Amino acid sequence: MELNEFENLLNQYEEDELTEDIIYNICVSFKSLPLSEKGDYTWESLNEHFGHFKSTGENLRCWVKARQYEDGTIVENPRVLKDGRTPNDLELQEIEDKYNEKIEQLYKAKVKASKVINERNKMWRSEVAKEELRNAIIEAAKSMKPIVIKEKKYTNGTTEAVVMISDWHIGNCFDLFMNSYNYEIATKRVEKYLNKVIDQIKRNNVKKVNVINLGDSINGFLRTTNRIENEFDIAQQVIKATELVAQFLAKIAENTPEITYRSVLDNHGRLTAQFSDSMREENVTVLMDWYLEERFKNTKVKICHDNLDNSMMFFTLLNGKKCVGVHGDQGSGINSIVQETYGATREFISFIFTGHLHQEKEKMFQGTRVIMCNSLMGPDQFARSKGLYGDPSQTMMIFEEDGSFSINVTTFEDIE
Repeated sequence: MELNEFENLLNQYEEDELTEDIIYNICVSFKSLPLSEKGDYTWESLNEHFGHFKSTGENLRCWVKARQYEDGTIVENPRVLKDGRTPNDLELQEIEDKYNEKIEQLYKAKVKASKVINERNKMWRSEVAKEELRNAIIEAAKSMKPIVIKEKKYTNGTTEAVVMISDWHIGNCFDLFMNSYNYEIATKRVEKYLNKVIDQIKRNNVKKVNVINLGDSINGFLRTTNRIENEFDIAQQVIKATELVAQFLAKIAENTPEITYRSVLDNHGRLTAQFSDSMREENVTVLMDWYLEERFKNTKVKICHDNLDNSMMFFTLLNGKKCVGVHGDQGSGINSIVQETYGATREFISFIFTGHLHQEKEKMFQGTRVIMCNSLMGPDQFARSKGLYGDPSQTMMIFEEDGSFSINVTTFEDIE
């Protein structure tokens, strides 16, 4: 039996389906695996998987061994002193084998203990570095000119808006026949989008605005083309993108009684280009949120920290409709995003907002509407190599109290 076959057997049964015979058969299969093929599985982890069938993993191993003696699967170990045998009855080879077995067990215990200690030390070092970085970001935000939000008189509206920020890719710089992009163009497009958002807020007498950042605010260095095309280094990308978002939020805040901001982790913000070597939490998006939180301290802009996890935001509209926001780089794409979201939330979701694919799409799946926001950047060299073209755009939605809604898309084909 190979490891994948054992894992299929192990995961075949729910905990309440496990009988003694099933547990015994699984354990016998585990014993048959070569030591090098057992992976991270141990008797202790198996015992936990079985809902602590025995008090310890060692007790589970002994129980399996006893049953194997009973059914004749294995014979009595001649190296064990039984049936009146004494050490004098043992041959030299038996003693050496037993000694080597103990040495191997001690070595494994030492390696396991060292691994636990190293992981703990790594975690402590990571937490210290994270705290130092957070403090540096906060100090940088404090050094900026304070944001002043002008209070205006508002009528008592009942509508609500969701304003999507998706795939701004600040730092990317290119000039192609079908599209050009750099920081200056990005700021012009953000300004146009902002004006359209404010116009819709006023036209619809919006009571509350939910700004959701669906990720890839910076270009990062995910691919070789990113490193070639980047206009700024990573630090400058983060600073410029975050301040652009901050000014965007501040202007919206001047035109609505209530405003919230949420974000999710993405792929272009990760600190390690190679996906297999990266950790989801090592992402510059967290730096942006720390910065924004300090910038909007003691203002009406609420930086929310109520995501289900760092890759999935969850919020409820004033009309009771439940919404989820993800970047879209995890999972199997738009066609399965509803099923994946239901599996994560165990609730019916009315709207799912996503980005990542640089496309403007809307789909319905079993009563759930998936809204895919396009990128601010538009097609770059990578998109051209994949045959993906189209005008850059950003999307916002207006929700009425009765559950009706409208989708408003701002395109940027006329901005050079």
